[in-house]
Amino acid sequence: MDGGSIDDTPLQAVQAGARVIRHDAPPGAGGGRGGQIRAGVAAAEGDVVAVVHADTRVAADEFGRMLALLRQQPMIVGGAIGGCFQGRGIPLRLLEAANDFRAVFLGISFGDQVQFFRRRPAAAADLYPDIPLMEDVELSLRLQGLGRTAFLFGEAEISARRWRSGVSRRAGLIIRLFASYLWQRLFGPPDTLAMYRKYYGGER
Repeated sequence: MDGGSIDDTPLQAVQAGARVIRHDAPPGAGGGRGGQIRAGVAAAEGDVVAVVHADTRVAADEFGRMLALLRQQPMIVGGAIGGCFQGRGIPLRLLEAANDFRAVFLGISFGDQVQFFRRRPAAAADLYPDIPLMEDVELSLRLQGLGRTAFLFGEAEISARRWRSGVSRRAGLIIRLFASYLWQRLFGPPDTLAMYRKYYGGER
C-alpha cells in the first residue's frame, strides 16, 4: 500500500514482486492510515489478512504461528503479534511490556503489533475503519465484538526511529490520544482528524 510516496519505493516494491496499491486521499476524505489500510484490505484475496506497517519487519515463522493458531482454533477471528523495538535501553523495554500488557488484558493492540484477522467475516461486517488515526484501536474493539481474539507474544522488529526524540514524551502523547479516543467513542464518532493532525503535525 502506497499512501503517496514521492521516492522510488513503489518501483522497488514492484521489482521485488509486490503488488502496489496507491491510495493518496487526504486524511479528512478517507485517507490517512485507516483509509490506506482499508484500501489494501479491500484488494486482498487470501483467507487471512495481516496488517504490517512499513517500519515493522516480521519473520516468516511468525506468520506460520499465526496461521497455525487460526487453523487449530476456528473460533478465533483475529488478533495481533507482539514485537520488539530495535535498539537498547530500559525505556524501550518498558514500552514493549506496556504494549503486551494492553493487548493481553484489554484486548486492544496497536498497528505496530501486526494485527491480523480472517478476511471473509471481517469483510462481511465491514470491519476495517477508514479513519485517519486510531484505526488499530477501533479494529481491536470491532474484532472483540465479532468473536474471540488472541495475542501471540512475538519478536516482530519495530523501528524505534520515531522514539528517538524521547520515549516518555511520545508515549505521553499516545496515551492521551488513546484515552481521548475511548472517551469520545462513548458519546459518538471521535474526532480522529484532529487526533491525526496532533500526532503527525505537518507530516502526511
